[in-house]
Amino acid sequence: MTRTIVVYNPSRFENEVWLPALWSQAKTYYEKHGQKQDHWSWAPCIADIHSDDFEKIKLILDHAQPDVFAVSLYVWNYRIANQVTKWVKQRWPSCFVITGGPHQYFKHDHNWFQKHPYIDASLPGECYGELCLQQVLDNLDEQGNLDYDSVTNLCYPRGKSKIPSYSKQRSTTSIKKNFDYNWTSFADQKNYIDSFVNYAKSTVQDCKILSILETTRGCPYGCVYCDWGGGINTTVIKKDINLVKKDLELLCSYNLKYLYIADANLGIFGDRDVEIIKHLVDCLMQYRTDTKIGYGGFAKTPNKLSYIKKIIELDVNNHLSNSREIKISMQSLDDDILKNIDRKNIALELQLLEFKSLIKKQRLPLYVEMILGLPGQTLEKFYKELDTLGKNKLSVMWFEWLLLPEAPAYDYTYRKKFSIGTVTKQQGWVWNESTSERNIVIKTCSYSSDDYLEMLLASSLYHMFVQGGVYKDSINWIQKQGICIGQIIQKLYQILSASFNLKFQWKTILEDPDLPCHFTLPNNRTVYAGYYFAMLAFTTPERFLLLLEQCFGTEFNCPKTILRRDQQRLITVNNANTKSWLLDYTVTLDRVDLFDVVLEQFVNYKKSHCILRAKNRLLSVF
Repeated sequence: MTRTIVVYNPSRFENEVWLPALWSQAKTYYEKHGQKQDHWSWAPCIADIHSDDFEKIKLILDHAQPDVFAVSLYVWNYRIANQVTKWVKQRWPSCFVITGGPHQYFKHDHNWFQKHPYIDASLPGECYGELCLQQVLDNLDEQGNLDYDSVTNLCYPRGKSKIPSYSKQRSTTSIKKNFDYNWTSFADQKNYIDSFVNYAKSTVQDCKILSILETTRGCPYGCVYCDWGGGINTTVIKKDINLVKKDLELLCSYNLKYLYIADANLGIFGDRDVEIIKHLVDCLMQYRTDTKIGYGGFAKTPNKLSYIKKIIELDVNNHLSNSREIKISMQSLDDDILKNIDRKNIALELQLLEFKSLIKKQRLPLYVEMILGLPGQTLEKFYKELDTLGKNKLSVMWFEWLLLPEAPAYDYTYRKKFSIGTVTKQQGWVWNESTSERNIVIKTCSYSSDDYLEMLLASSLYHMFVQGGVYKDSINWIQKQGICIGQIIQKLYQILSASFNLKFQWKTILEDPDLPCHFTLPNNRTVYAGYYFAMLAFTTPERFLLLLEQCFGTEFNCPKTILRRDQQRLITVNNANTKSWLLDYTVTLDRVDLFDVVLEQFVNYKKSHCILRAKNRLLSVF
């Protein structure tokens, strides 16, 4: 009798359909190594497409009738995935339910299986799901019972207390190093992938097909905030380059909206990684597709910088990414903070030197990725980092620190050491995400939650000045007097925070798990705190600009002629349809919401190569 396995990995947004990478990997591996291939049928994973339509998902699963239900838990799907999994167990009590992915708490919560009685077993994030599912399918009996010790590293509930216990077979460095990784993720399942794409396009309005592709697996580093490979230093294995090319050729034929190269350290294998990107360029040209590319991360040692530069040159010259720019992932510029998070970085100065010629030749902007509120951060260090960024004319993208259960920082000892405090959000943090659950770090031993609010809102001021170009000449004049951008923002924040009652809204945000970190503007529109002041300047400029000019004139003695010239150049909602500016919507203002248009462009940096380098910035004509 043939039994059915369902692999469930719901998409983040319904119109963004990700190709079933987990399903394809597990099925391909089982067809190569499984002992009971005739006993198992792999149900189409079209339930993934309907990200939050519970009733539609139930209909699809009713048709599949799963005997094994494997679900991957992530921050953005945690709530809907648990809702569906609970229903599956109620509907088919003998179905074997196994969870994987980076959003599981059993390593730190002895009540994991008590809180989730519908889960039969869980796989740690550092283990390989293909091997786990192969062993489960080969050892599960007809009644749905499993000898847990037959599966490597499986976590299961023991006894009446359901305390998490582990199988006797344990994964080792040798097992990971010798794992059979030489198979294609998609090409061997082409017929099904074709059907999946056709179904998605016929079912989902404004359907965007996206995909993830690994060419390596593992990461040699142990950054405490990261759950890559379970957050532990793992052996890096690489897929045969010819197999990678085979997958790339298939993926490019689908005219993807986006392809994410999910390597933690692209460039670590030198010429091999450069050749992969060259082949990707050839495939995109062959199919004449406009697929945009994203990267998980680049190698983090100085001797790989030349290869990273070659990859970035290929990206820029062939318009692979959404925007022509160079990203540097630093997380922090402070040595003590980097030590606290066990982060390895290539020095900023070294990277700036390496990319200098490319930046000049291509007129490229360069931006830095940072994590807000890491342990050891203080307001003094935060503003000092702003000074360093400003001196180098760097844009920055701050990310909230998600405390992830598979990351080393989630360990109780680490959290206690740094007095880490979090707020749990059920509806998202930056955007509304009703299917998600996330823990945001908002205080540590080195800063309070009010300090965090100041850093978050001060980052909005930095965005406003650097990306927005607001009062550019005034800022430049003040800096020429020896005053750094961090000092300017700190003083301005002190004045603005006393004029806009943001701490009251902050208190409500911290207390209500269903409220994203959105603040209300005077025009009653809401916006994420990190973009608050930029949109305040655009939508309701009168009071805000008066305070800004008072600050610049009184505190920094900026000449009135410069202040007035900057004011005249500023683009606001009041004059946007009378000026020719970077985003020229003067003809279609009646058919668009200008607030949403500006916010989208500002947040996504879609025009950052223009905003940072060209004559016209987003919020200022000059």
